[in-house]
Amino acid sequence: MNKLFFWVCAVLMTACASYKNDEVLTESGLSNSRFQTEINGEKTDLFVLKNKNKMEVCITNYGGRIVSVMVPDKDGIMRDVVLGFDSIQDYIKYPSDFGASIGRYANRINQGRFSLDGIVYQLPRNNYGHCLHGGPQGFQYRIYRGIQVSDREVKLTYLSKNGEEGFPGNLNCTIIMKLTDDNAIDIQYEAETDKPTVVNMTNHSYFNLDGDPSKDNSDYLLTLNADYYTPVDSTFMTTGEIVPVEGTPMDFRLPAVIGTRINQDFEQLRYGNGIDHNWVLNTKGDIMKKKKKWIKLVIILLVIAIAAGAIFVWKSHKAKAAAAAATAENTATVEKRSISSQLSSSGTLEAKDTYSITSMVEGEVVSANFEEGDQVEKDQVLYEIDRSSMDTDLNSAQNSVTRSQTSYADALDDYNQAASDYSGNTYKATDTGYIKELYISVGDKVSGNTKLADIYSDEDRKSVV
Repeated sequence: MNKLFFWVCAVLMTACASYKNDEVLTESGLSNSRFQTEINGEKTDLFVLKNKNKMEVCITNYGGRIVSVMVPDKDGIMRDVVLGFDSIQDYIKYPSDFGASIGRYANRINQGRFSLDGIVYQLPRNNYGHCLHGGPQGFQYRIYRGIQVSDREVKLTYLSKNGEEGFPGNLNCTIIMKLTDDNAIDIQYEAETDKPTVVNMTNHSYFNLDGDPSKDNSDYLLTLNADYYTPVDSTFMTTGEIVPVEGTPMDFRLPAVIGTRINQDFEQLRYGNGIDHNWVLNTKGDIMKKKKKWIKLVIILLVIAIAAGAIFVWKSHKAKAAAAAATAENTATVEKRSISSQLSSSGTLEAKDTYSITSMVEGEVVSANFEEGDQVEKDQVLYEIDRSSMDTDLNSAQNSVTRSQTSYADALDDYNQAASDYSGNTYKATDTGYIKELYISVGDKVSGNTKLADIYSDEDRKSVV
């Protein structure tokens, strides 16, 4: 989060003086020229919507992103209430989902795998082993074709080709963003395919309704007309369960301050790093059952809740003051300064990995060459234990080994001698001849050196046994 904070602050330092001399800036201080470039042969641009209340919404066709939303507060002061960058180059330099039109599939697909019509499709696994927001090159990094229909409407189209990020079918997507006179952003999604596929598109804006980088959204009141929500596991993946909100910090059926819920000791808040969940609205699939105004409020606040984990990284990201104070020549002075960022908190620090050193012998500790808090290196001697008793035991063991070795050598000699003397239990004729005389019969017992038989040959008739 600190890294993101630094990114945004860095944008402030590079508030640019390169605007065209005759260029008119938007209410949020944006320059069209800074959003005009070419990426992979496709041109990017900035589209501006306005209504009769002077509300302004700026949109770029790079990822179909909402860049800024200028709305009047209760005192009529215009404030930018969404997170965004000042130029297309910053969106390219710092990849993010800020304000993007997410696709082909928003949220996560478990293990990046799904089955459709008996065919298993494997998608990229870019988030804890799951496919998140259509993969690492989802719609948020694609160039939409943008058409400014009117001052209050822009039309974005994109063709997601068959096999893009592993998804089947050519998918023609259309996003229509309208700014109404009751200060609502009406977003419509349409998609046509030439092959069975999956699609789930959404907008990924981060809101801060104060429009003040020094304030977070923890004191906002949130109301959700939902009796149930879908829990997640430690990888942010939905478990498939639908559980009641009753008796949990996830119950927003009555207005509740977000900050009083988000820090409670509740497993789902730990898994989600706050509130990052889906609720099952009590509309039975028809959100038009509720009053239109109430629907818009719920949708906005739901997005706020989902973005609660990023409330500390939202800092002023547009050089509005610099643009307003620019001279007639539209120039500014850039100074090199140090940027410091501090975040105060309280808690308990625990080591990620801990291992113990355990004594394997008895004895008195005679040396300890370190103190608590010291850094130690691998193989560094920490403790030394008196070895006098160990030396005694070692000498005794060595003597036992020597005696055993001597006994083993004597036994080995006896064995070798016995093996040499042993000729087996069968006796064979040593030459061709005739049995002269037999001295034993079957069943007789013999001892060593007992004569068994005499054998003679025709030639010398001598005894051979």
